[in-house]
Amino acid sequence: MKYASIVNNFCKYVESVLFKLPNLIICFAKVCQIIKTKTYKTLMHLETVMMFR
Repeated sequence: MKYASIVNNFCKYVESVLFKLPNLIICFAKVCQIIKTKTYKTLMHLETVMMFR
């Protein structure tokens, strides 16, 4: 009986992790996108500044 409850709890835990996983992936992707955009803008800005010196 104890083993069955452990398996049941484990399954619930896995389900909750899998349920949260898409949100974490979306969040991570958004953060990456923001970092990419900021880096790109900063580099463009630096190139522009260097060109006009």
